[in-house]
Amino acid sequence: MNPDSKIIPSWSVSHLKSPVDGVEIRYAVREIEQPAHRILFLNGRSEWIEKYQDLPGDTRFGEDSFWVMMDHRGQGGSDGLKAHVTTYETFAKDVAAVVNATFEGQPYSILAHSMGGLISLYGTLTGVLTPQSLALCSPLMGMLMPMPKFAAKALALVFTYSPFSTRSAGGIERRKHFKDNPLTQSKRRFRSMTECVYQSSPPTFAWVHATFGAFRVLNNAKYLSGMKIPVAIIVGEKEAVVDRTVYESWLRKWAKLSGRKGVFMLVAGAQHELLNEADKYRNQAIEFINKNLRV
Repeated sequence: MNPDSKIIPSWSVSHLKSPVDGVEIRYAVREIEQPAHRILFLNGRSEWIEKYQDLPGDTRFGEDSFWVMMDHRGQGGSDGLKAHVTTYETFAKDVAAVVNATFEGQPYSILAHSMGGLISLYGTLTGVLTPQSLALCSPLMGMLMPMPKFAAKALALVFTYSPFSTRSAGGIERRKHFKDNPLTQSKRRFRSMTECVYQSSPPTFAWVHATFGAFRVLNNAKYLSGMKIPVAIIVGEKEAVVDRTVYESWLRKWAKLSGRKGVFMLVAGAQHELLNEADKYRNQAIEFINKNLRV
């Protein structure tokens, strides 16, 4: 926390029914009187609110901003099948419902991590979400595959439209051992991730298929040309969870189509969990947020 803080706002947890299908979504607000800014933080797959509850106080937006966080369906304290969705439209509409219930039509900016970054981009490009800016940490904009991409797409498609759509697509449990984990080099923060009440679940085949579908939206020229807000992306050099090679080419494509130039930063030596990394890496991510989250 910022040692100069006079008052540390507390989090208040609530629930609402998703407008898509009635699934109960858990969200939390860190509200202050007469906020100068409103910030929505969207976490990644298999994450939860409490993992980031100290984040606001470590940024320059700790005292004058109204913060909102949520558990995506199927994770944390929200209902729904674990690590499963059939379309990112569902994720985006869940987020929009939380935005409407909290910010009540006031302008807001989005800070997001991993899958939360993909939801942010998808929702903004399609108009479901209308943030003032996006600051994305290790966003999911490409998947690292154990097989050729065309084969993964075909396999996900076939299983999605079969009785096995909700079956696990497999994957490595990255929170099992600290040694050689691809998430963080901080033992303390790794332990806090693994010793929580919420457990990680591998994604379903339908989630994989839906994610490929969201990637297509991210590269749709019509959508890209219409997105005019500031976008900033930061990623670790040792990223091994999502495909970081797509960021700079995507930013160039967006710039060409929209006329806007994004910001990109590579953190030397850092892994996927920039906001839960060792301090020397996390501090760089916080500085990036302070500088590039436009509010």
